Amino acid sequence: MKMRHLLIPLAVPAIAVGGALGAESYAKSSLTTDLRSELARVAPDAKVSSVDLRGRPYLVSRADNTVSTAYVDVTPTGRIAERTLLVQNLRLEGGRIERLTNLVTVPYADGARATPVLTAEGAYTDRGTVDGRTVTYAARWEGGRLTVSANRGPAPQPVTVQAPQGSRVVNVSATKTGVLVELAADNVSVPRS
Repeated sequence: MKMRHLLIPLAVPAIAVGGALGAESYAKSSLTTDLRSELARVAPDAKVSSVDLRGRPYLVSRADNTVSTAYVDVTPTGRIAERTLLVQNLRLEGGRIERLTNLVTVPYADGARATPVLTAEGAYTDRGTVDGRTVTYAARWEGGRLTVSANRGPAPQPVTVQAPQGSRVVNVSATKTGVLVELAADNVSVPRS
């Protein structure tokens, strides 16, 4: 009899915690599915390989029909080395993304290796050292074509990137694997069927 009085107060919170964890897991899964569906409408060429959903608790995000932040790895195509979509403040009900950023890494020309030039704080810059010379990179995106230029030496080959109307280059960084270009679009409308 005494054991039952001891177990009941312990079992109730354990069941509640288990239920909350299950609901949180379901909310995350549901948000991820909805995010993939919305991205298929905005970026039909993007083949999603993984999703890193942020913004806990997911139950609150699910109730608000909002994805606050998600990093979506996309299978690269053509000469693109890496591609990630950064989705910020996706309103599932209204079909709007406050900011959609394409993080596109374009390989260096002719397989060249570059050493990034970092700031004093360790952040990447638009400069890299190639064959002992500092090279500054810039980028232009027009009509689905991303062109990276170099102030000296060969530049990477242009690549095709599907991005929403109104996208613009907001940052260029020389990394170990290539030139990382950030293409951002604000207030992106998700097409409805």
